[in-house]
Amino acid sequence: MDALRLKYICLITAIILFIPAPCMSETEVIFRDTNFVNYYNDKWVDEPIFYDYNRLRADVYVEGPSKQASLKVLGDVETYLSKAAMGTENFQFIRDADPNLPFNPFINIMDEAALFARLHLYRCYTEFKSDKTDLTLGLQRVPFGVCRLWTPTDTFNPIDSVRLEPDERIGVFAANLNQRINNFSYFQVVSNFVKRMNIDKYGIRYKGHHFGADMGCSFIRNESFYMVGTEFESNLYNTGIEVRGEGGFFSDKELDMNYFSYVVGAEYAFPNNITILGEYFYNGLGFGNKNSYNASRLVNGNWNLGKNYFGGMITYEITPLVKLSLSSILNITDGSVFNGPVISYSINDETVLSAGANIFTGKGSTEFGELYSSIYYIKLDAYF
Repeated sequence: MDALRLKYICLITAIILFIPAPCMSETEVIFRDTNFVNYYNDKWVDEPIFYDYNRLRADVYVEGPSKQASLKVLGDVETYLSKAAMGTENFQFIRDADPNLPFNPFINIMDEAALFARLHLYRCYTEFKSDKTDLTLGLQRVPFGVCRLWTPTDTFNPIDSVRLEPDERIGVFAANLNQRINNFSYFQVVSNFVKRMNIDKYGIRYKGHHFGADMGCSFIRNESFYMVGTEFESNLYNTGIEVRGEGGFFSDKELDMNYFSYVVGAEYAFPNNITILGEYFYNGLGFGNKNSYNASRLVNGNWNLGKNYFGGMITYEITPLVKLSLSSILNITDGSVFNGPVISYSINDETVLSAGANIFTGKGSTEFGELYSSIYYIKLDAYF
C-alpha cells in the first residue's frame, strides 16, 4: 500500500512539474457521482446477485494565463457493496486489476466481506498548445478510428460496446503530438509506455478533408505486430446520411497471422428526434464456426470471437427530459444477440436517472449466449 501511494505521489508530482507554477492561473473543479444498482444471474455460481457500484469523480482542470499549458486530472473513489458479488470470479478481476501501465492506477483502500473500495487515477496529463502544435503527456485516451460500435484501427483504447459503460476505458500512458497542416488536416504521432516505462506501441496518423470527405490513414507498430489502417466519414450526397468506415491490414507475429478487419456504417437523424445507426463488422481475427472459438484471438483490441457482425443503435428523444435508446449487436456467425435498452429522465440540469439492461441471448455454445450474463440496472448521475 505504501509503495503504491508513493508511486501516485511521484507520478502526479512529475506531471505537475511539466507546468511551471507561475503559469497556473485558472482552476476548475467539477464533481460527478455515478451510482449503479445492478442485478444479474452469474452463470458460474448459478444464483442472482445484487450489488451497488458508486463512483465519485473529481475532474480538475488547471490552465495557464497564456492558455498554452494546462493540466487535467480525473480521480475516482469507487465502492462496491454486495456480499454475494465479492466471491465471484468477475469481481476477482476488479479486485486484482493491474493494467499494463508504468504504474497501477488503482489503490485498494477497503476490502471487507460486503464492501470493497479503491482509488482510481483515471486520467492525469498535461497539454501544451501552440498555433499549430498540440502535445499531450501522461495518462490519457488516444482515440483512433471513426466508427461507433467497433473501432478495429484503435489498438490503444478500443471500444467494447457490450460493456455496461463503453465510454469508460482504461487510458494509456503516452506522448501524443498533433501537428496541424491547415484547418482541415493534421498529422498525429503517438507512443505509449507500459511497465518499467518500456515502449509498447508507436504510430502515426494523417487526417484530412479530401473529395468532400474526412479521410485518414494510420500506421501502428510494436514488437509483435503492425497495422496499416484507413478511415473515412462523409455526408452522402448532402442527404444528411452520415457514412463512415475504417479498417486495417494486421500482421501479428505471436499469432502467426496476417488478416484484415473493417467496419462500414451509416447514421441518420430524422426530424422527429429519432436517430438510427447501423454498422457491419468483418472481424479478421474471428472464427467462421462457433465450434472453433478460441479466446486467444481476443488481442489487439478485438473483443469478438465470430467473423461477421451487424450492429445498430436507435435513440428517440420523447421530450426534452425523456430519452430512449437501444443498442443491438448480432453475431451473424452463431446467431447470438446483444441488446442494450436504456430509458433516461433528466430530473434537473445536474441530475439524470436511467434504467437499462445488457441482455445477452443465444443457443448452446454461442458467444453472447455463453460468455456473458445479462444485467439489469438503475443508474443515477449527479453533477456538482
